[in-house]
This record gives sequence, structure tokens and C-alpha cells, in this order.
Amino acid sequence: MGIPSYPPKLTNINANEDLVCMRVEDLKNYGTNMHDLAERVPKEKTKKAEKMLFSVIIKEMGLWKALKLRSIIRRKTKELSKINLDRIRTFCTNEDFIQAKINDAATFAAIQELTSPEEAKQIYMKIMNKVIPIVNSSMYPDPSIINNLENKFDIVKQFILSIMETDMKDGLHIIEVVEDTPDALQFNVTKCAWYETKKELGVPEATFQDCYADEVSLPGMLDKVDVKFIRTQTIANGAKFCDFRFECTK
Repeated sequence: MGIPSYPPKLTNINANEDLVCMRVEDLKNYGTNMHDLAERVPKEKTKKAEKMLFSVIIKEMGLWKALKLRSIIRRKTKELSKINLDRIRTFCTNEDFIQAKINDAATFAAIQELTSPEEAKQIYMKIMNKVIPIVNSSMYPDPSIINNLENKFDIVKQFILSIMETDMKDGLHIIEVVEDTPDALQFNVTKCAWYETKKELGVPEATFQDCYADEVSLPGMLDKVDVKFIRTQTIANGAKFCDFRFECTK
């Protein structure tokens, strides 16, 4: 089953007459790919998130290692930038994404070098738990708007699928929709550029930060609009596909 094609329609909003004619497509970041969602966070929030990131690193690794980390990241970035990513470019057309994943992999590898694989994961969990609440509201539509929609779960589904459709066009994900009902949406990601790129760079374990970010970011948005996010497996952990399931809770 491919991505369902929802016809354009007006959204009925009861609580605010000014929004009666608002279209689903007018929701903030509708149709933005997963990578660019983070790129649209305002600078002031990005700076706040960066300060929080480094405060967590200093707390978890100590000042000396935190200071040493910068030079290791630069070295790792140079090393990874020399790796041929032509295979990735055969399906991924987003050069900004590729460069960002080089930077991410270099940072994860640097932290891992100064600590251990398991410690690096624990540090990233703490980073994501602190940073994502700062940026989440800039990435997704205002929950108060969605909560005023009639059949809001249908609107949430359209929003999620608009992101996946753009991801498919940019070669970031390949997905297969396996369930689309009034109360549930499930699709399987059968190819993930996040994992493929970091695997090609020789740091597949760095995909942990991306997968864990989903576990924090998606519930952070969806819980507020009565939608439950469920995922039981990921490609990064050895599964054939990542299962993304969304269920209406009201």
C-alpha cells in the first residue's frame, strides 16, 4: 500500500471563527521533510539548545573532556568527509542532510572515543531529553490548533504523511503504509538515509541518537493531541524495517 492521497479540504474549527477556512496544508511545516523540520527552528532556540547540549556534556564528561571534545570532533569530521558517499547520493538528493549526518556521526564518534559506546548512548539520551523540549514546538503545529479540529486524528495523519511524502521525494525514507483506518495509521520504513549514511561512514551506532530523538520528539507533540506513538523495532537495531504506528486515544 502506497502513501494515501488525501483530497485537499477545508478544516472545520469550532473554537475560533478566524480559523474556519484554514486548510490542512496551512499547518506549520506541513510537507517539510524530517531533516528540514529541525533546520526551521529559530536561531534563538537553536542557541539555547546548543548551550543546553554543552552543559549536559560538561556535566556528564567533565570540563577537561568537554574541552578536548572540540578538537576530536574536528578531526573526526575531516576523516569522515573524505569517505566516498556516492552510494548514498544515488538515492538521497539532499546535500544539506548528508553534511549534517557527517557532522552528527563525527560528534557521536568523538564522544564515544572519550567514553565508551554505552556511555555515549547514555549521554545522548540525556542530551535529547533536555534539548528536544526546547525545539519541539518550533517543529510541529500548535497542539491548541489541532485540538480545535473536528476529526483531528485524520488531520494528524495527513500532516505525518505529508512529511513522509517529502522524505520519499528527497530519498530520506522509503515507506510502506500497512494500515490506515479512522483510529490508526501504521507505516513501515524499509529504507532510512539516517542509518544508511552513518553505516557508510563506518559509524552505524551513531544512528542511535536519531532513533532516540523520535522517541522523545514524536510523543512530545502527539501526546498533546491524543495520539499515541508506538515503535517496536528499528533498522538500526537489526530489524528489516522500522514500524511507525500512530493510534487515536480519544
